[in-house]
Amino acid sequence: MIRKDRVKRGGVIKTHIRVVEGYRPGPGMPTKQRTIRSFGYFEDQPDPEAFMAMVEEFDANFKDNVPLRIEVAANALMYGGENRRQNYGYKFLEAVYNLLEINSFIKDYEKLHRFRGEYSPSDIFKFLVLARILWPDSKRASCQRKDNFYGMHTNFTLPDIYRSLDLFADFEVELQRHLNERVKKTIGRDLSYAFYDVTNYFFEIDFPNGEDDLRKRGVSKEHRTDPIAAMGLFMDSNGLPVSMSVFPGNTSDSLTLQPTMKDIKDSYGLGRLIVVADKGLNSSKNIDAIVYNGDGFVFSQILKGKKGQRYNEKLFDSSGWTSNEKDTYRFKLFEEEYEGKDQDGKKEIRVRKVLLYRSKAEADMAKRKREEKLEKAARSVKNNAYSIPKGVDEYTKEAIVDKETGEILENTKKLRSVDLEKAEKDAMYDGYFCIITSEMDYDERRIRQVYSGLWQIEHGTMSRKSTT
Repeated sequence: MIRKDRVKRGGVIKTHIRVVEGYRPGPGMPTKQRTIRSFGYFEDQPDPEAFMAMVEEFDANFKDNVPLRIEVAANALMYGGENRRQNYGYKFLEAVYNLLEINSFIKDYEKLHRFRGEYSPSDIFKFLVLARILWPDSKRASCQRKDNFYGMHTNFTLPDIYRSLDLFADFEVELQRHLNERVKKTIGRDLSYAFYDVTNYFFEIDFPNGEDDLRKRGVSKEHRTDPIAAMGLFMDSNGLPVSMSVFPGNTSDSLTLQPTMKDIKDSYGLGRLIVVADKGLNSSKNIDAIVYNGDGFVFSQILKGKKGQRYNEKLFDSSGWTSNEKDTYRFKLFEEEYEGKDQDGKKEIRVRKVLLYRSKAEADMAKRKREEKLEKAARSVKNNAYSIPKGVDEYTKEAIVDKETGEILENTKKLRSVDLEKAEKDAMYDGYFCIITSEMDYDERRIRQVYSGLWQIEHGTMSRKSTT
């Protein structure tokens, strides 16, 4: 039925038109109405007669769903061996998996290396891939769900999974090359840009298992103290992974780019690449290696500290900016000379483009986050409480009272206070960003467009915990 409700919007009374149906929530309960379709406000329609004709036609043609009657034996169990909920949505992922012909690759690998195990590595690999996407967890926890896929027969055990891992490690590189060929044939590979990022995976263990263990204590992106392993991932312009490499957890992010880039170019026979990465990969050695290999780069650049001081004059100079109409975004694009080293380690002067820009929305967000940290810092100082450096202690400082040089005194005292001076300095950079590039023909729009693709790989390398 058609329902017309008079409502007040912006101080004006309007007629809201919708088609509803009656239903009874339960036995003996009063009937209620639910909306089938809302058509908006009658007064807002350019042709009221045609509008109502459309509503009436919809109401006339609408038919209630036929009631479904299900009969179950009185002694049937609600949950049993023949009656449990299973995942069927994995079929979509399975279709993509089959399109990549991964099963065929693994079976061919088994024949070539005369695999004689009693379990099927191809079945285990497929299960682990699907489980990792749907329920990221440890191998043990994943194995407990191996019978949760509708129509999938999983005739393997947890020890079989552990045994198969060495086999998977053996064909890691060959599988990546196989996947690259399948992507090129079925979808197409766009390597005009190569986006690179590094993440890490933590392991719930106390100590690494020997010197050769990849699991090392390092800088964790989740600020944990557990041993970690690092993974570097290259992604193409379509947001599809190209190649991955694993490094010990104590490896600096900046040191992973060169070996991974060399491997991807050698493995896939690629020509010139333009590497897009964040400031964590932006080091002089990486830029030197990229340039003398004939490749290009689009890197974000830090503005604070010693490395960003070279841009402060232009950053805080009010002239030379280009703004939009509402002044919510402005940018400054210029060329600069910088010093690098050639293959022989000799200094050389190069030229690159620098984009400085400011976003009001980002500035407002940075201000709100800083104010929240300052409030926490004030509470911490008042209560003499301590917290992690990224939180409270970022804006607290300590002063030494009555301390003599080189001598430890019992009456030494530390006074903590809110570091308002640091907060004021940080506020100067709110909303400002910097991108540097070797591509001299890029304008502001092109630089932003290329760099904006980096969010896809950052999403793809989102850190997950591992307990194996």
